[in-house]
Amino acid sequence: MDFSMRRVNALVRKEMKDIVRNPNITVVGLIPLIGAIFISIMVTDEVIKMQLLPVLFLMNSALLTPMIMAMIISEEKEKNTLRTLMLSTVTPTEFLTGKGIVTWLYANITNIAIYLIISSPKEYLLIYIITSLFTSTIMIFIGAIIGIISKTVMSTGTNSLPILLIFYIFPYLAQFNITLSHIAVFLPTYHSQMLLNKMVNNHNIDIDYGRNFIALIAWILISFIIFVMIYRRRRFDR
Repeated sequence: MDFSMRRVNALVRKEMKDIVRNPNITVVGLIPLIGAIFISIMVTDEVIKMQLLPVLFLMNSALLTPMIMAMIISEEKEKNTLRTLMLSTVTPTEFLTGKGIVTWLYANITNIAIYLIISSPKEYLLIYIITSLFTSTIMIFIGAIIGIISKTVMSTGTNSLPILLIFYIFPYLAQFNITLSHIAVFLPTYHSQMLLNKMVNNHNIDIDYGRNFIALIAWILISFIIFVMIYRRRRFDR
C-alpha cells in the first residue's frame, strides 16, 4: 500500500488538537528545559555544564519522549479510536509518522534548546543535532511499541517506566562497572551517551563517531521492524 501524505496530514492535525487539549504532555516536555535554565543560572563552570548536558539530553530523549509517545497511543486505545485506525487503510508507516512527528519535532527542538541554553560549543552542534535526530527516532519507535501493547494509559506507565529506566540509567552505570558496560553496549542510548561524552571531552571527529552512528542506525531499523510486526499482529487481535 502506497504511503499517503493525505492520511498522514489527517493524523498530524488530529494529534496537534489532542496535544492542545492535554496540557500534561506539554508540561512534562518542559522539565528538561527547566533543568537547563536552572543549570545555566546556578552553574558557572563551563566544564560542569557540559558534563550535565548528557543527563538532560537522555532525560528528554530516552525517558520523557517515549513515555509521551506511549501515552498518546494508549489514550487512542482507551477512546476506542486506535482499532478504527488500525483496521482502516492506514499503514504502519503512516500511523507511526502521523502519530509521532509532533512528538519527534518537540523532542528535537527541546534538545537543541537545551544545548543552546547551556552555552555548549557551537562546533559540536551538528553532531549533537544528528545524535538527537537518531536517538529521538529510536525512542519514539520504542514508545510506540509500548503504547501498542499497553491496554490502558495507567498500564502504560507501569509498562514503560522499568523499560525506559534501563535505557536512561544503564549508560551512566556502565561507566563504573565493566559487566554493565558489556550489556549497555547493546542499548542505543549507550551510543548516544558515548557521542555526547566525546563532545564533552573535545574528542576529535573520527571513525569512533561512525561506529556509534552505525549502531544508532541499526537500532532505528530494528525498532521500526518490531513496531510494524506488532502493529500488524495487534490489528486483528480482539
